[in-house]
Amino acid sequence: MCDLCNKQSESSLHLFLHCSFATSLWQWLGDIIKIHINVNSLIDILEVTNRGWSPQCKLVITSAILNIVNLIWISRNNLRFNNVKPSWNSVTALIIAHVSLTGNQTVLSTGSSIADFQILKAFKVNIHPRRAPRIIEVIWHPPILGWVKCNTDGSSLGNPGPSACGGVFRNYRGDFIGCFAISIGTANALKAELWGIIFAIEVAFDRGWKNLWIESDSMVASWALKSPSLIPWGVSRRSSGADAEATRRNMEFSGDPGRSSGGPVAPLRNRWESCLQKLNSLNFMLTHIFREGDHCADKLANLDSFNL
Repeated sequence: MCDLCNKQSESSLHLFLHCSFATSLWQWLGDIIKIHINVNSLIDILEVTNRGWSPQCKLVITSAILNIVNLIWISRNNLRFNNVKPSWNSVTALIIAHVSLTGNQTVLSTGSSIADFQILKAFKVNIHPRRAPRIIEVIWHPPILGWVKCNTDGSSLGNPGPSACGGVFRNYRGDFIGCFAISIGTANALKAELWGIIFAIEVAFDRGWKNLWIESDSMVASWALKSPSLIPWGVSRRSSGADAEATRRNMEFSGDPGRSSGGPVAPLRNRWESCLQKLNSLNFMLTHIFREGDHCADKLANLDSFNL
């Protein structure tokens, strides 16, 4: 016989779902969340958590369900073994205390609906509002008079996978003066970004552009120029040999649609160190820009990646 209701034989289904004590607790929870709870099974009860609640509110409701099941079992054992009849106020207070602890410890956020607010307050849970989005203005700026600016980007489909890099050159008026899109074989994303910077430096050096500003959306690539130790040279040595096979193509510069000089692509580290030497004869700066300000170079790099 069920110890809590003394009306029917005890079973798991009856104890946790159909006993008058259990149904009162499920009704109490349903009144808080303003939803009729189907008590045919525990799976049906858990379905109430999938009603589009905010993350914090969903956690609180889930915790309430688990704590109700736990308190039903504790109340049954206290009554059977200790002859202590469960007090409604004590049981609901314990459920609220346990749910409050869970809801306040979480880092999940809640929404702005009144329903969420009421549920959280019923369980004494502090509201965790969503963090306000950080808005950053991203604007492409042309270089000053006498300078050439090149926006570069790298693309790797698979990381590592088929990779390419691209770059767009513009003058102080923002006029287009050249671009490149180059496949580099199999590589990772960082390697593709570095190749983009390398090609930009080599093109500027070959064409006598003494004042060069490179802008990349890769923060790591920007740091690599200041500290070459950041570059995993061992990875480039283990590549599939694409360095020696990659060729410059899709070159287009105003006044000279031909390919830039330079011959076959040498290993990454050699080309990188060569570029560092060439920078001694250039006025050079390398800055970071968010991807939203680097659309043209991004499209060029992806165009050549998809054409591999």
